[in-house]
Amino acid sequence: MATPGHIFVKPELVAEIGVKQLQREIVLPGLVWTNPLTNFGGSKNDTITVRVPAITTAHRRDLRSDDRTVIASELIEHSFGVTLDKHIYQALKFTDEQRTLDIRDYTSQVLMPQVSAVAYELEDYIAELIEGAPYEETILIDPSDTVPAFITADQRMGENFVPTDSRTLVVGSAVAAALAKDKQFRHADWSGDQANTALREAHVGRLAGMNVIKSLAIAPDKAYLWHRTAFILAYRTPVVPEGAKAGASFSANGIALRWLADYDYSQLGDRTLLDVFTGRKVVTEVDGSFVRAVELQLTATGISIVQGAAVSLATTTGTKQLKVRDDNGTDVTARCTFSSATTAKATVSSGGKVTGVASGTSVITASYVPPQGGSAKTATTTVTVP
Repeated sequence: MATPGHIFVKPELVAEIGVKQLQREIVLPGLVWTNPLTNFGGSKNDTITVRVPAITTAHRRDLRSDDRTVIASELIEHSFGVTLDKHIYQALKFTDEQRTLDIRDYTSQVLMPQVSAVAYELEDYIAELIEGAPYEETILIDPSDTVPAFITADQRMGENFVPTDSRTLVVGSAVAAALAKDKQFRHADWSGDQANTALREAHVGRLAGMNVIKSLAIAPDKAYLWHRTAFILAYRTPVVPEGAKAGASFSANGIALRWLADYDYSQLGDRTLLDVFTGRKVVTEVDGSFVRAVELQLTATGISIVQGAAVSLATTTGTKQLKVRDDNGTDVTARCTFSSATTAKATVSSGGKVTGVASGTSVITASYVPPQGGSAKTATTTVTVP
């Protein structure tokens, strides 16, 4: 009997291809502590236990001393309960006509776009954890002299005896640009993880013995130095249900995925799903402190309205969305407050959207308090309403 036309390739192969492609596309999830497992069968309160290596210290004693006491250090491998709280998935439906006439290569036309979608979602998921972690302090980066801030961050890690191996410095796009303009920063060739194209392409150089990785998932003017064990990303693939026409799970090198496919007779088309259960956690020490990562922030000295000093609306009740950037090029529109000098002519929303009211002009002011504090920086534009 011929194989049904709707089962395109061997399920186990599809799942394996998906995992390998995902490894090539992710950056942040590949830099944290992962704990993958296929065929998750359930756990109390959807919580699993993940073990993270301990940080310990050594001692010294004088030779030929009368004191022969040896102090035993504690080496406790920490266990953390990580709750699987998100189901990250990408589902597609396509008709018989699409399958017959349009889809020539299932891997490139269906599986790869699904993997890319899951990769972006995982990237954002771990970025949210990194940006929201309880950092002990935020170190400010001077755009004109960037290196000292990163040396200080490295010093903070050393003060807390965080191992130098498996440390990574991840920077936003504006910080990466500031580094590239700094003559003290020397780009170095780095082969990286040959299996991870995204990680290799995100690498922008080395600084203080650390790989510098650019990520678009974090704020452009932020940077984070962390040890791999600072953050946990746990994966569990759901079981392949009995009712699935085709399906498989695959796990490798910290990544796990499940793939399912079947035929929907009510819609005369195929359905395919790529998914994983996942959870995340910040790793704190026994005393509750968070020392395995450091946050850095690029400072700013001014802002400007992208549209310029004058803006004209197309109609009397027309609208225009203003965009504000700081002098590092970071979009800070969402961090600004806006006001209109003449609300009878034009108003402006909290998000910077200008709306015409009556013919005339009004000066719109954007105000922004920079990361280093101090007085607010302002920029203005004159709006003309026809």
